[in-house]
Amino acid sequence: MVQFELENLSVLEKAEIEIGNLTLICGKNNTGKTYLTYAIWGLLQKGIDWLKGDEPISSADLAEFLRPTAYQKFQKPFEEDMPPISLRIGIEEIDIQKFLDKLAAQYKNYIPVIFASEPDFFSQTHLKIKYKEPEDGLIFQNSDLRIFKKAGLYEFVFLTTRLSPAWGLYFLFSSFLPHKNTTFLLPAQRDSIELFYKALDEHNAYLLQKLQYTKDLKLLENKPRYPLPIEKLISFARNLTNNIILNSSFLVDKNTQNENEILTEIENILEVKYEILRDEVWIKELLSKQKMPSYLASTSVRSLQHLYFWLRHQAQKDSLLFIDEPELNLHPANQVRMARLFVKMVRLGIKVWITTHSDYLVKEINNCLMLSKIKESQRFEILKKMGYSENDVLYEQEIKAYLTYTEAEKKGTLVPVSFNEYGMLMTTFDAEADKINHIANYLADAIDDINYPEINLPSL
Repeated sequence: MVQFELENLSVLEKAEIEIGNLTLICGKNNTGKTYLTYAIWGLLQKGIDWLKGDEPISSADLAEFLRPTAYQKFQKPFEEDMPPISLRIGIEEIDIQKFLDKLAAQYKNYIPVIFASEPDFFSQTHLKIKYKEPEDGLIFQNSDLRIFKKAGLYEFVFLTTRLSPAWGLYFLFSSFLPHKNTTFLLPAQRDSIELFYKALDEHNAYLLQKLQYTKDLKLLENKPRYPLPIEKLISFARNLTNNIILNSSFLVDKNTQNENEILTEIENILEVKYEILRDEVWIKELLSKQKMPSYLASTSVRSLQHLYFWLRHQAQKDSLLFIDEPELNLHPANQVRMARLFVKMVRLGIKVWITTHSDYLVKEINNCLMLSKIKESQRFEILKKMGYSENDVLYEQEIKAYLTYTEAEKKGTLVPVSFNEYGMLMTTFDAEADKINHIANYLADAIDDINYPEINLPSL
């Protein structure tokens, strides 16, 4: 329902992006993939709460976004004994684009917080959020409120009087952002979090104790600074064993405690079991039966442990998972299995954003996309023959794919990937694969002392 336009975000001079159920971003190193990921995550993680004070939306903002007739409807308090209550306003009576413009302007001040940078580092960065009119139908619902769009109107049906009318507008605006529940970002540094966060806590406690005695504010200059996604993941690791594990996600049946297959799939990929023992994450290797604290486990096990516990304890339908380079430390066979895992998440209602350098992961996602292009009369037989299931099928309308460029003609841009009957036209890896295969063939023939015609090999 919205498109994000960013200018001058580090090396990215221009990026226009819509978020799909699966968003895939590829490109060479240092082309802005992580910057873009952090920037969009930061906007969605904060949501529209810049506009929220004692009331969900202030009277001044209501007056700014609504025409006078609609403003009066949202200012009038409900009577306690009259639900359900229906408020209807014409689409032309609400200025959604003005709201999005204000959100973008507020967000610019927040970008340095996301990256833990100096304020002027992003002084030339600009964000615009473009609005796309939703289709008619149900837009939002919870136990107190339902919002519909139909015949040129927005209808707010309040089922209780616990919410003030202004909450209706708040939830309408929230619905235009491409997630309705939690966001969770796994940065590329995730495998190191378990190694250093306790030492970091001890360092901060020491600084605080010393500050209490000396009153020397210069001590705060020694406090480490990390981008907000890393701070958030440190907080997740810190609170996991005494707080987060008390909850169950929608992937765990609250009555039977039966788990969805994607939880066991992560453990099966790595051939381990994740456990919480003595306020620590422990790993049980399925082959050796050996148990160890996670800091002694392999980097691949540490790299995926936060994803496992988030899925088990916090994930909700319509959550948006960001993961930077999910292929880290994984064997190609497991990269392929991770690709299928992401498609299964999409089938369950979890949105996924991936940045990757993995040809294996991209090609397996494309295989899942190709499955949807097979006639339904033939699909079951092919799924069974190739070892897939219906949960591995990805549809073209669900995926948005992009390439970041460094080449002169497209430098600093984000380009949408095209699709045809065979899926994505993702060329970023093909040239390198062709080149290395060509070199290997050339060298093999040279070893065999076979005359090989002169070719113009690209420089290595």
